[in-house]
This record gives sequence, C-alpha cells and structure tokens, in this order.
Amino acid sequence: MKKGLISELENLYNIELMNEFPNEDIEKIEKDFEDIISEVDWLVGDFNEFCMLIAGSSSYVLGNKKIPNNHRQVLYKNFYSLYPKYSILKDSISNYPHFYKELESFEKARELLLVIIQNNT
Repeated sequence: MKKGLISELENLYNIELMNEFPNEDIEKIEKDFEDIISEVDWLVGDFNEFCMLIAGSSSYVLGNKKIPNNHRQVLYKNFYSLYPKYSILKDSISNYPHFYKELESFEKARELLLVIIQNNT
C-alpha cells in the first residue's frame, strides 16, 4: 500500500503540482474582493506559502526523508483553516478556475501526505 501511495504522490507532484501559478485568477480575486481583502492580506503570498509547504513536504517524502515536525503540524490544516480570512472565497471559487484547480491539486496532495504520514507512525 505504501508504494502505491508514494507512486500516487509522485504522479501528483510531477503532473499537477508543477503547473503554472494562477497569478491571473489571484489578481481577479483581489480585485473582486478589494473591499474585503485588504492590502495587508496578500493572497498571492499566502497561497504561495501554502503550495510551497505541500510541495516541499512532498519532496521530502519522495526523497525518502522525514518531513520536519513544523511542516507536519501545518499539513493537518487545509488552506481555509490556515488562512481563515479567505474563507469568503468558498462560495465563488469556481469563478476562478485556475486558482480552484491549483487549490484542489494541492489539497489532494496534502491529504495524501497525511495518509502517508499516518501509515508511517
């Protein structure tokens, strides 16, 4: 089972997590929600941080290395749990298809990483 999970993660990492960053959709989101998302809230930075955490954790697993504990703790939270200020996007996320696809891909990888972690403890 573990090899199958690792193979699934590798495919996800190589195919879906290496897509182009959804900059255009993020700009649209920031424009559409400019009254709600302040300049202090930096969606591009927060989303990039979320994606990098998952991609980095995936590379640890694919390199047969242990994910650092601080990464592990964050993996238990989805994007909206880590950044609750963006929960306003949930109802309109389909209006931003590239952002939505990227978010879904990284969430799928995050959940797969959690299964792999739980199988190794």
